[in-house]
Amino acid sequence: MKKPSFALLPFLLFVTPLCKGDTIYAFALNTTSLVGNGPFTVDLQLLDGSGTPGDLNNNKVQLSPFSFGVGGSPSGKGMATGGASGNLTSGVTLADTVFLNEYLESFTPGTLLSFTIDTTNVPDSGGTPDLFTLAILDGSGNELPTTGPAEEFLDVSLTGGTTPQVASFSSAPGSTFAVPAPELLIKPGIAPEPSFTWEVLAALVGLTFVLTRWRTR
Repeated sequence: MKKPSFALLPFLLFVTPLCKGDTIYAFALNTTSLVGNGPFTVDLQLLDGSGTPGDLNNNKVQLSPFSFGVGGSPSGKGMATGGASGNLTSGVTLADTVFLNEYLESFTPGTLLSFTIDTTNVPDSGGTPDLFTLAILDGSGNELPTTGPAEEFLDVSLTGGTTPQVASFSSAPGSTFAVPAPELLIKPGIAPEPSFTWEVLAALVGLTFVLTRWRTR
């Protein structure tokens, strides 16, 4: 009997690193200080790290379901830019198809803004990671001042590795509204789901061909 061909080994080595799982977070922001002063606008952005064609569309951030707490509600009408789609009622998806991928929608604040963040974590080859951010705009379209570098309440840097790098920020000292830093907790017990590409399918076809030849001989 002919021994199994080692030609299948490169296929197996190729397939293994392409299976990756998402990281899922529970996000909660206390918006009690905003109640009665709206409407405000949620500003969700996914920035591509390199902005070059070879590194585009390698990460996706899915946000749902949105809850606004007692007395809160979304407007139901938003504006999407780049790889953004959806709304605050059904959920929002951001893919880094261009450098700036953004979704904006106004809302009436309640006591708590909360939702789930389901994100991939693929590093860009250029060395600058993709970045997901959340900010809140006032009625004039200006960001509420925070201690973040770009007036944001949340940064999720998709650096690769086990989990993304997360930073949260509160309202800046002396701001009109005192909003504490959001809570972001990894949801436990989530099994990684494999992501398959055309290269994986090609590898499986090659593996099937090798095994078929071995059995017939």
